[in-house]
Amino acid sequence: MRRIIAFVCLTMAHSGAVKAFSQPRTRPSTCFLSRTSPLASSSSSETDQTLQGVEHLDTIRQELADHLEGWDSCVAIVATATGMDSQEAELRLAEATRWKAWATVTSDIARKYTQTTIPKPDEINETINWLQAEPLALTQEQMVAAIRRYPETYLKSPADNYKKALNVAPRQWRQSPEEFAKLVREQPRVMSLTYNCEDDGCQSECGSCWVTFRNSG
Repeated sequence: MRRIIAFVCLTMAHSGAVKAFSQPRTRPSTCFLSRTSPLASSSSSETDQTLQGVEHLDTIRQELADHLEGWDSCVAIVATATGMDSQEAELRLAEATRWKAWATVTSDIARKYTQTTIPKPDEINETINWLQAEPLALTQEQMVAAIRRYPETYLKSPADNYKKALNVAPRQWRQSPEEFAKLVREQPRVMSLTYNCEDDGCQSECGSCWVTFRNSG
């Protein structure tokens, strides 16, 4: 009797093992590595981020309906000087004049308190000429990099921004304007550093502070 029971148990175990091996194996999901995932399309996403906000340009143009002739002239000046297409040039101008910020918010109250400006062609011409001349003498490539990253700093009163940054820079840069200009060309962020808490104490100006820049390494 014991031999019969043992035989039955062995037969059942063998049958289960065969069944288990005969089942198709489920492959782990690889959807997170699909062609449309961030890992697979990082280069395209970077390109998309470069023009992030173009969907607001129509709204901006509607708001500037009475000023479009001057606005389009400003866009053309930026496009010609930088080699950007007109869409990107308009986007950078909208960022510099805070019209992109205005269009991004949906609250009428928030829009009311967004300090936008309407650029004039002669002002933009003067801005471009200043960037191309001494002390910076930016190449087209350097100008594009600076305007893409810091449009308001480089397209709105850059001469004033440069002077402010130099005046509060650490002594080593204040004493050598040539080296300061070289630093700006290499690191465009420098021209947005218009505060130095080492001299004036912290005033919650971390985003535009030399100490923050230095500590960021």
